[in-house]
Amino acid sequence: MNEADRFSLVVGALLHDIGKVVYRSGLDASRHAKSGADYLASAEVNLRDKIVLDCVRYHHGADLRGAKIAADSPAYIVYMADNIASGVDRRDSETEGRGFARDLPLASIFNILNGGDGKASYSPVKNNIEQEINFSLEEAPRFDESTYKRILANITKNLKGVEWSAAYIHSLLDIMEANLSFVPSSTNKGEVADISLFNHLKLTAAFASAMQDYLLADGEKDYKRRLFDKGKEFYDEKVFLMTVLDLSGIQKFIYTIDTDGALKNLRARSFYLDFMTEHLAGSLLRELGLTRASLVYSGGGRADLILPNTSEVRDTLEEFRRRANAWMEDHFDIALYMAVGAVAASVNDLKNEPDGSYAEMQRLRAESITENKANRYSAAEIIALNGAGSRGDTRECKVCKRIGAMAGEDICEVCAALADISPRIVRDEYGFIAALPGEEEGRPPLPGGYYLATGSE
Repeated sequence: MNEADRFSLVVGALLHDIGKVVYRSGLDASRHAKSGADYLASAEVNLRDKIVLDCVRYHHGADLRGAKIAADSPAYIVYMADNIASGVDRRDSETEGRGFARDLPLASIFNILNGGDGKASYSPVKNNIEQEINFSLEEAPRFDESTYKRILANITKNLKGVEWSAAYIHSLLDIMEANLSFVPSSTNKGEVADISLFNHLKLTAAFASAMQDYLLADGEKDYKRRLFDKGKEFYDEKVFLMTVLDLSGIQKFIYTIDTDGALKNLRARSFYLDFMTEHLAGSLLRELGLTRASLVYSGGGRADLILPNTSEVRDTLEEFRRRANAWMEDHFDIALYMAVGAVAASVNDLKNEPDGSYAEMQRLRAESITENKANRYSAAEIIALNGAGSRGDTRECKVCKRIGAMAGEDICEVCAALADISPRIVRDEYGFIAALPGEEEGRPPLPGGYYLATGSE
């Protein structure tokens, strides 16, 4: 499978349920798999990628049975990924109109927290950019056809501006997130509708990407046999590598500040670590040839990813950990450290079958993080760290207490850059990660020759 086909799989997974929006808008009464494929192939969108269209048209078992597609079609991968993301094997059908309420709003995930039975839900909005915070309400307005028509029109307008290539995959992610974050994935009246359509699409893409690389590494070309005909057997295979990148030392790093401009320093350091986590996760995904669809969560110095369980990925992960921490040692001594936790998981583990499987998977991953943190450095690295005091500039920074290159009389280059960027975090409209040689001086550094900057339109 070439890179173009790998890209098409992700697009197909991200768009596989677009027909739900079409159906709920009242524009097409067909099953949502068919209406979605018809919509994408229409003159309005004009998407001609056969792999994408097949992934959308045949992501249900009932449709796959009579499909005239090749045994190695990525549609079989999206079918399986959709089942996993849904948590239910919908091999037979998902009938529109029977037991479904098209106007159902997205319920709050906190409704059932701690055994609760709340009724709060979210208001339908055009997209989550136009409304800063969409608070859940006990009596939230319900969706109607005009709401879905407005959402679909906005998606159509944005899809027209997307160039269908791998470079634009993250634009598609942004489009889906902006428009579908408050749209329920399922409107089945017998289910709790607290999963957004965006989250379902993204999770499906994450599972599909991991399965694709796992099957390629295994030399498998007959996806129909492996995933459809013998799909239940596949549920026991350790396909996924549930991975977490965990920054240690963040509390001390944030609160190690000078009394002069303390609030600004707190803001800058917290902002910097958020970008650091995002940057590390994004860098790892690029090295693995994966997209940000595989990034489940990022924040608070932690990133959770769904990766394929292959020897190549495990080797890359270990090498990435080594390089990232070598950079951290060079810039922060032992103040910051990136621990990596990873555990192989099967579909049944993720579905908690048998009962307790999911908890056991999480326990094993937590143990791997703990072990990583307890054995941070090799003997050679410890010797190198003990000799670090012989650097050319032996002054100590008054903020972080690190001995290193100074930007001024009593502050190191990194702390000076963080202090400099702090007022711009509030003033400028956005922050970004850049890699422009000659522009990095005086900016907070990031691994790989990148740095943190802010700007305005």
